[in-house]
Amino acid sequence: ILHALIFILLILCISLASPIPWTGAEPFCCLFTRGGSIHRDEVERRWNSLLEDCSGDWSGSIGWFDILYDDNQDAVGILCPRKDNRERNMRLSFHPSPETENVANWVVYHARGQGIKEEIVLEKHASENSPLEKKQLFYCFEGGILGRTGLDFQTLPVIEHGYWDQGTRRTVVLTFGKGNKTLTKICFVQQEKQENDLEFDVSSTDPSHVPVLPNKPSSTLEQLQDRWRALQLKKAESILSDRTRQVLKKSNALNRLLVGTADNDDGERILRVVLPNNVVLACPFYFDEKSSFRILMACQTKSEVVQVVEFHFFHACIERVTASYYCM
Repeated sequence: ILHALIFILLILCISLASPIPWTGAEPFCCLFTRGGSIHRDEVERRWNSLLEDCSGDWSGSIGWFDILYDDNQDAVGILCPRKDNRERNMRLSFHPSPETENVANWVVYHARGQGIKEEIVLEKHASENSPLEKKQLFYCFEGGILGRTGLDFQTLPVIEHGYWDQGTRRTVVLTFGKGNKTLTKICFVQQEKQENDLEFDVSSTDPSHVPVLPNKPSSTLEQLQDRWRALQLKKAESILSDRTRQVLKKSNALNRLLVGTADNDDGERILRVVLPNNVVLACPFYFDEKSSFRILMACQTKSEVVQVVEFHFFHACIERVTASYYCM
């Protein structure tokens, strides 16, 4: 019943004006089955990553861009910030259950609206018939990279991607229209871990925490292009749609993110932007279900490592998610 309810929430998030059920009500569930089999080491890896990187009390804010299109343009959108961006103190409390092993409680307040509570109980071991596993690819990589994407973008065209970096959470949710296949919404979150607040109340609010999410990014795309140009690939790893992993010797993800390539770019139809939470995004305004396309995001950690995550799609289905790490 729990998994059925979660699945309903995920489907509803496509039609809601806000994609918050992805960032609030149901986080990165680490319970995976594929074709009736469970990769035990992958379950352990994802569950441990979730608990190690995300546990604690978090406070910050949330914002959105709605993407508007001119009928005279060919699928090129305009980013329109919502009036209530950075208006509420979004709060998260995520802790293992003190009563039950391999269970954790995820509680969010003030994401979809002031005073609105969203709560879910996460279990380490899921049913083999869980609808979540059939609709989504969950992934995690070292360095606090966690997220999920619809396996088939024609039925679930949503990506929720998170960077959890030494006490700072940055999350981006991309939503595409199921019918017109155009990018419709970008949600962005930034929160700080409240390690010293022993009396943290997730249902309360603290207006002084709202500026944790900046009003604008600290660097422009052009500045990052100059700054990151000399970075060298340290390592790269992919997780495939069948949940197997591959270590890569080469990756050109950073160049594709910043400037594109001849076989990947489509001129002005690719959105390249630095979001207010300092996540860099390269994303098509429109996806073609008959061809391949990529979506990329990147963030620089406090240890000055640039983490680039690349989503590879073919015929609107995810083939693999790749994390590449760059440094001087």
